[in-house]
Amino acid sequence: MKNKINKKRGAQRLALLMSLLLLQGTWAWAGDPQSAMQETVDRVMDILTDPALAGDEFWQERRDRVAKAVAERFDFAEMARLSLAKAWNERNEAERERFVSLFKELLKNTYVERLKTYSDGSYEVIFDKVLVRGKKALVSSMVMQQGREIAASYKMYQRGNEWFVYDVVIEGVSLVSNYRSQFAGVIQQEGYEALVRRLEEKVSETVEAQPDAPGLS
Repeated sequence: MKNKINKKRGAQRLALLMSLLLLQGTWAWAGDPQSAMQETVDRVMDILTDPALAGDEFWQERRDRVAKAVAERFDFAEMARLSLAKAWNERNEAERERFVSLFKELLKNTYVERLKTYSDGSYEVIFDKVLVRGKKALVSSMVMQQGREIAASYKMYQRGNEWFVYDVVIEGVSLVSNYRSQFAGVIQQEGYEALVRRLEEKVSETVEAQPDAPGLS
């Protein structure tokens, strides 16, 4: 009887161990999403530090190249959908296309402009942790510049053999959640058309300085 109990317990331990190993393997497998983000970051930094593109006269070209590299990795349509939340379902196809276009320009104007601070190469990006479960992944990194550390995480999903970003979390603040809150407030107080007008005004502005935070104000 004791032998049967010991064998049963041994089998249970083995099953538990196998389950933990499989789960660990699922979470720890990080090659594709991390490599994808590393590739995009490397491309962006190569553009920003290219001596042939140095100087303010080449900033627009650098900016356009960076925007193209980012657009290949970031799913702006999905980010726009998540940011608009339930209001997305109330829009027709033409409205959705217009919103995605404006949202993409807003992100480009806001975040690509900020990359000026990295043009001198005095930075380091360290990818320190990756969690993968099925077709979703969380890629964590640390941007280090002039003694300052900024935590940045990328929420990604897999489509085919590629990984795409659908949200960015900076210092614990989700880009999608941040915009969702702002957009919902404008829609509730002024209506959807007012939100579109604000986005149109925002993306039409010439960016003279780095904004303190993303937003419509």
